[in-house]
Amino acid sequence: MSTLSNRLYNFQSITWSVIIKYGLIFLLRKNSLICKTEWVICGVSNQNLHNRHDENLIGRHLNHILTTLMEKNKVSLTALHRNTGIAMPTIKRLQTDSTCNPTLTTLLPIASFFGISINQLVGLEPIPADTQGYLEQKMHWLKVPIITWQETIHWSDYTSLEFSNNFVCTEVDVGKKPYALTVNDDDWMSSGILKNSILIINSEMIPTHKDYAVVYKSGLQIPTLKQVIIDEDKICLKSLNPYFSAIPLDNEHKFLGVVIQIRSTRQD
Repeated sequence: MSTLSNRLYNFQSITWSVIIKYGLIFLLRKNSLICKTEWVICGVSNQNLHNRHDENLIGRHLNHILTTLMEKNKVSLTALHRNTGIAMPTIKRLQTDSTCNPTLTTLLPIASFFGISINQLVGLEPIPADTQGYLEQKMHWLKVPIITWQETIHWSDYTSLEFSNNFVCTEVDVGKKPYALTVNDDDWMSSGILKNSILIINSEMIPTHKDYAVVYKSGLQIPTLKQVIIDEDKICLKSLNPYFSAIPLDNEHKFLGVVIQIRSTRQD
């Protein structure tokens, strides 16, 4: 091996050692810094870092550890979602899929909730026997007022104090003037939204592709919930009732907020 090759090999080894130690890769993409976790095992060679078996091993550790923590602390899928803001389908994948490769922003809230480190969550370090486990501190949760669908039309004119006796709590970032709605329609089940569920809305957020948004059409008494479909420069509003077709967005429609959390009444 040439001197130059030796230097390159040593540089790669040192670089991977740093990555292994911290479990992070920082990627420059479009002039922004993106942080991503990697399934890496301390002490393995550079060649083995890309070995699918090693990646799946830590994935399986995460599957087992997360499931055990939830069972031991009697934390349901819904409870973990409510306390961390991580979507329930994502949590389910972390429990069952050894190849899910989650990001740091997914692992950190879960590790913090259970009072452990990320390395302990993925099995790189043992969890101390005296770990206290999670503590659900609802006194730190934000109170989001529950209002009627009709009140959303003029929500900017109201103050949260007017609804201080009817609210739901959340830890998720919901903006400066959030509100919550009760689902009264039982035709939305095909979209996974059950009747009597609570929708927590960020009234300042601009909807993106496949977001669920509260939409008001001029002339109607109350708004409704639509899924926003964006195809290049075209925006359509898809009904949650499978028997209705999607309609194009026009000047008569107004977005009143985006759903950022759904509280289902169903028990996990």
